Amino acid sequence: MNIFFILVFVYLLVGVVYFLIFSIAGKIYTKAKFSDASDFRKIAVVIPAYKEDQIILNTVKLALDHDYPSECFSIFVMADQLNNETLSALHLLPVTVHQVIYQQSTKAKSLHAFFEMTKSDTFGVAMLLDADNIMQLGCLKIVNNAFDAGMRVVQCHRTAKNKHNALAILDAISEEIRINIFFAGQRAFGLSAELIGSGMAFEYSLLKDILQNKYVQESPGEDKEMTLQLMKKGITVEYLADAFVLDEKVSDLQVFKRQRKRWIESQLQIIRSFFRSEFKEVRSKRVFWYRLFQNLLLPRSFYMILLPFITVLSFLFEVFELKFSPEWMWWLSLTLLYFLSLLLSVPISYFNVNTLMAITKLPRVLISMLWAALGAKVNNKVFVATTKGGIKK
Repeated sequence: MNIFFILVFVYLLVGVVYFLIFSIAGKIYTKAKFSDASDFRKIAVVIPAYKEDQIILNTVKLALDHDYPSECFSIFVMADQLNNETLSALHLLPVTVHQVIYQQSTKAKSLHAFFEMTKSDTFGVAMLLDADNIMQLGCLKIVNNAFDAGMRVVQCHRTAKNKHNALAILDAISEEIRINIFFAGQRAFGLSAELIGSGMAFEYSLLKDILQNKYVQESPGEDKEMTLQLMKKGITVEYLADAFVLDEKVSDLQVFKRQRKRWIESQLQIIRSFFRSEFKEVRSKRVFWYRLFQNLLLPRSFYMILLPFITVLSFLFEVFELKFSPEWMWWLSLTLLYFLSLLLSVPISYFNVNTLMAITKLPRVLISMLWAALGAKVNNKVFVATTKGGIKK
């Protein structure tokens, strides 16, 4: 039993040290700055909408009002099971609507259909948004500047649209922690930033090529599969800290459980993807092993459950004079280091009373996360959309 907990301690220690180092790196990271582009590339703004009748119209109208030259960007809605009333309203707007129907829908299938249905080759960049995303002023200009400087893939700074209840605040904080560690932190070391599923832009022909891959099309976690394809091609993802995209955060506990279950399933599935024959040539490169190591770490929320639990358990063993290795002070130190890594990544704007009140709901949220993990299936390829409430901005 003691050998088992020593091995668990070492495994968790590796993860905690990793998070702490990259959290610090994210805080001292110097934002990427690009000179103003000499011309405006044509950008295709693609919005997959799966049963998003409640919010898609507002998203499209705000996208049309974006401050990029109107003749230089076009909006495409990939309408997957939208109702007739929504489709009629969309057709009245200056956007292109493509209807798609799949037995098993995924975001990547809709994106692949976009390239199959769009015959124009005039676009240089494809900007991908979720149906609830809103680009802030200057977003596409910053994206254009990055591509003018030679970038081929960029991830914008997705940030919370809503903070109206405890769960939304906690979800918003979680995303900011993720951004600091896996976007800013990784770029600080010269590594590729993560892709987060939306608010990301690709060189048009590159995205078209990536979406030909059947594993990308079929995966519920298409952003992870896209990351592997970019790894194979040796392409770095740049993080644009000042290109803001508002994203509606989860505010319902049942929706949260479904979303986290999908994320856990996609992480379990992606580990097997590393051993596909198409990645054989990159297994000699450090980036392959770094990505594999990264995906073998537990989800961050699991550390919040395991570390305090084992710390209390080891303390109780000492109280009853039972043998437990490592001793409880070691577990306590590891727990404090982990929470320090999280604290360093939280933007100062979240240090307020509302956040403090939201933290009181954290135990219930973590229990829901645990139940989601227990229900995860490695082979599940059914796309589960994250239902949004239609928060407008």
